[in-house]
Amino acid sequence: QIHWENIAQFAITEINSSAYLSDAKLASMLIYDPSQKPIIIIEKTSEGVGTDCFEVSPAMNKTGPWLIYPTAESGVLFRPELYAYSKKDEVSVAKEISSLHYATKLYHPISHPDIIDLQIVEMAKNITHSGWQYLEDLKQNFGHLPLSVFESWVSLAKNPESLAVSVLRLELDEEFCNRIQDELAVIWECIP
Repeated sequence: QIHWENIAQFAITEINSSAYLSDAKLASMLIYDPSQKPIIIIEKTSEGVGTDCFEVSPAMNKTGPWLIYPTAESGVLFRPELYAYSKKDEVSVAKEISSLHYATKLYHPISHPDIIDLQIVEMAKNITHSGWQYLEDLKQNFGHLPLSVFESWVSLAKNPESLAVSVLRLELDEEFCNRIQDELAVIWECIP
């Protein structure tokens, strides 16, 4: 798990333990733009020796939110964690949202729990919706992470119409369909 030392520094520890784990390779992604190159989070060093501690990149405090996750090469795996930058987002949700990117940026499980679901419903009606590119970028660039990490995949799995369209629009192969079935509890046979 990620264990925060303070607002900007953290380490990777075992659950229910404060012992730092070595060999973690970390990166962070701008959650609403999976096409953007991730920021590699470098381990802090002391006199050239790794400390097993990490520090949030200054770029992560300019916009966000960010997802801190283990890279595919990491020797230590952990559940990715959302890092919300320190500045408050001034954007109003009252403004009409027309992209999955923007909905993902504004999503909050308490104050705006259905904002992504509404875009997923629209995507079933429009095969050229920009949300399809968002999901394609997630699939291509972050396919090594569990699907349940991303609210967009969770929402897609709950909507049979969009899920059926996704098979064709995203050209999902059998392996990825099996991942959806296993990780998001989709029963393909129940989709008309």
